[in-house]
Amino acid sequence: MKTKFVHLLGLVLGILNLPRWLYAPVAEFEFNGSSGRIVTPNNDGANDAIIFRFANPLDSGVTLSIFDTSGALVNTISAPSGADQILWDAKSGSGEPLHSGIYIYQLVGEGKIYNGAIVVAR
Repeated sequence: MKTKFVHLLGLVLGILNLPRWLYAPVAEFEFNGSSGRIVTPNNDGANDAIIFRFANPLDSGVTLSIFDTSGALVNTISAPSGADQILWDAKSGSGEPLHSGIYIYQLVGEGKIYNGAIVVAR
């Protein structure tokens, strides 16, 4: 019964020309983007951290690694079980604030790798 309903719902929403990701069930790890590309960690409440959002229906391990432009690893954050996001506050793995500059992120989940760049502006 549930399968028929989901199929019918998919047909109706497809007719309405809505993107499939709005109604299709997620069955594997998927990166849903970040809250921004620029972090300004000055404790003013705006852009003090970046949130990386993902769908993780199998509750697999998810890791965010941050590298500087020379390729040196500056921080690694593992998502706790059941999490659907990771927050990075522009600090190193030891908790030290990072200098202004460009940093590379790598989000890994279920063997899928997503890369991008972030700017830290102080």
